Amino acid sequence: TGGAHPPYLEMVVAAVKALKERSGSSRQAILKYILANYAVGTDPKAANLHLKQALKRGVTSGALKNTKVNIYSLFLYFSSL
Repeated sequence: TGGAHPPYLEMVVAAVKALKERSGSSRQAILKYILANYAVGTDPKAANLHLKQALKRGVTSGALKNTKVNIYSLFLYFSSL
């Protein structure tokens, strides 16, 4: 995964914003959105691995909130971007 797409965390944020799910978006829904909208390659397993790492980093940094098991939402201040 080179420079053909933005960093995974940015793609996750875009996916959560676009999906507009009230209680947050599932990892599977985020992955489906990323695969459909970005050139991340043809291997969904590799994209899923990068996605999991980005979700962990997002929760650790405070950009994302893990609302339930495998359900992620944006913090209020981040959604205004």
